[in-house]
Amino acid sequence: PGLVDAVAEAAGEGVLAQMTWAPERAGAGRIPGALARHGAASAIGHTDATAAQTAAAVDAVVAEGARGGVALATHLFNGMPGLHHRAPGPVGALLGAAARGEAVLEVIADGVHLDGLTVRMLFDLLGPQRLALVSDAMSAAGLPDGEYVLGGLAVALRGREVRLLEGGSLAGGVSCLLEQVRWCVTELGVPLADAVTAASATPARALALDGVGSLGAGSFADVLVVEADLSRRAVMRRGVWLEPAQPDVPAPSEAALVAGSTGSTGSRGATGSGGQ
Repeated sequence: PGLVDAVAEAAGEGVLAQMTWAPERAGAGRIPGALARHGAASAIGHTDATAAQTAAAVDAVVAEGARGGVALATHLFNGMPGLHHRAPGPVGALLGAAARGEAVLEVIADGVHLDGLTVRMLFDLLGPQRLALVSDAMSAAGLPDGEYVLGGLAVALRGREVRLLEGGSLAGGVSCLLEQVRWCVTELGVPLADAVTAASATPARALALDGVGSLGAGSFADVLVVEADLSRRAVMRRGVWLEPAQPDVPAPSEAALVAGSTGSTGSRGATGSGGQ
């Protein structure tokens, strides 16, 4: 709790949005309350906890009711033991919590951190309201292959994989959310509306972020316009076009798709952004 207080004070009032913690660590039971005092969400991850320890942590987070009122799972499956039928571990406990509406599970859908069938299974079992696509991107995103530094550790970027030079473990990613949405839709067959929701509305709701995550009255005009192949066409932030400055965007009446709660429209879609 002392560390949580120190981080929150250093960041400034209202800046700390979420923090990841491991339920099996000494004193971890006091962390949900400490985060709640600062209005921050609790994310469970980078953990070797048992299923029972994880379930108790979820209960503690939900009882505090901070932010979106649910527990978050930091990039499910990564940074934690895998699911075993006699030792379900954190994955089993978090899947159950999400099914009960007590957790939102972060998913790195980049084709590196998780197999495609795993990602599709999560969408099929839980739906986009319980999944939040996250990039886990590090500073080498958008840069050429080579060696970089992540948190003081040397890493190597080769293609779409970033790995520690010592040990070879995955160390973050280099994808952006639009790439993940495109992969989910074109390679896995996830409905576009579901992929967009998991990349925008769900993470925004989980963090109780006002005015982002969907297109509607009173929300910020954050819009990503994409082509039919889901490549980027234009970006609007807070009502201002960033690139190109004056794009040729079809009127809403010409939209090929209206994607559920995200209000997607456009050439193939103009998705409400916001979230992680």
